[in-house]
Amino acid sequence: MQSEKQLQNDVIFLLKFKKIPVFRQNAGTWQDARSGSWIKGQDPGCADIICGYPVDNLFLLAFIEMKAGYNKLSLPQIAFLRDIHKAGIPWLVCRDMSDLDKWLADKSYHGSERDTDDVLNENKRFVPSAVRKTGEKRMSMSTVNQFVQWSDKHGK
Repeated sequence: MQSEKQLQNDVIFLLKFKKIPVFRQNAGTWQDARSGSWIKGQDPGCADIICGYPVDNLFLLAFIEMKAGYNKLSLPQIAFLRDIHKAGIPWLVCRDMSDLDKWLADKSYHGSERDTDDVLNENKRFVPSAVRKTGEKRMSMSTVNQFVQWSDKHGK
């Protein structure tokens, strides 16, 4: 199985080969090896790649989120993809090169069914990690109420 970094490099290479403008962006913060200073990238959730999506000899702004294997989209990533979807901007969750091929042929393709469902199902509520870690098969009514309060507070 390809690592996310290898997949990202292959996607960038293919887009450049097809003469599609592409830009890789970094999210979060990291420390510069030489100076030791901290560098802040994009806000968490931003897609890994910004590119042009070819439509009738024009390039529309488009976003590609890279996910290798069974890695899941984070809540900020889901929120970001929902926002750009609402704005009508093409996007893709790319798990392998076949996803990129399908997306280039059809902008309504967004990646695996699971990823697309996570982004497009606005009614889906996400269980915070504190509740997930309990390992409970069933949630008690108090746990459900705590979760609803957490979701409302965090806009999820």
